[in-house]
Amino acid sequence: MNQEKKFLHDIASPLTTIHLNLENVIYLLEEKKVEGILDCIRILNSCVVQTKRAMDLVHDHREILIKSESK
Repeated sequence: MNQEKKFLHDIASPLTTIHLNLENVIYLLEEKKVEGILDCIRILNSCVVQTKRAMDLVHDHREILIKSESK
């Protein structure tokens, strides 16, 4: 698999997870139940972890591109 396809494949997973988690948070908040708040916090913490993973992948890919351009 070439570098671009691998990157797109790798970044799709955390972005999909973030998207689904945010949809779940919206659903829980719309229910307006107090017990849902703790679930929202847990889900949002997961989003933060996945966002960090996506940022790391973008940063690493950027470094690869910069190095390949300087050759």
